[in-house]
Amino acid sequence: MEAHLIIELLMQYLDRQPETDKLRIRLYMALRQAILDRALAQGVKLPPTRALAADLRHALAVETFERKLHAAGGALAGWRNHIESIGG
Repeated sequence: MEAHLIIELLMQYLDRQPETDKLRIRLYMALRQAILDRALAQGVKLPPTRALAADLRHALAVETFERKLHAAGGALAGWRNHIESIGG
């Protein structure tokens, strides 16, 4: 399984975790549940921790930004294109 697919999968599982928990706990529980659900097959190699951390930080930042945009009624929608254009 490619690294970006693993990140997308983990993001789906992270969304199911209580936002009140610390990120490390949410990530642990997301990984655990993905394994128990067999969404991550036996023998799948996770990306290196630095790459995983960077991708998750990016994905979480984009998700948080999108939630804020949605909460603001899309008033800042032009900013998303700007963020993506500078390497987001």
